Amino acid sequence: MVCQRISAQKSARNEKKEKKEKKKEKKKKEKKKNKKKEKQEKNKENKKKEEEKKKEKNKEKNKEKKKQEKKKKEKKKKKTKNKDNKKE
Repeated sequence: MVCQRISAQKSARNEKKEKKEKKKEKKKKEKKKNKKKEKQEKNKENKKKEEEKKKEKNKEKNKEKKKQEKKKKEKKKKKTKNKDNKKE
């Protein structure tokens, strides 16, 4: 009878231990999952920022290009005007 009680106590302790370990494992998996999700979010955010930077850079480039073209046209216009003036 004493043996049965000791055996029951042992199995109860073992069950408790197993339950605790399962809980711990579950927590660990959840943590890992959250970390992975967080990393993906961060990567997504960084990619978005990188794209915006790229767009902004291209915008600036195009602006500069237009500015240069405008200068060229102005210069050409001036030259043509000077030629016309010389002819007269």
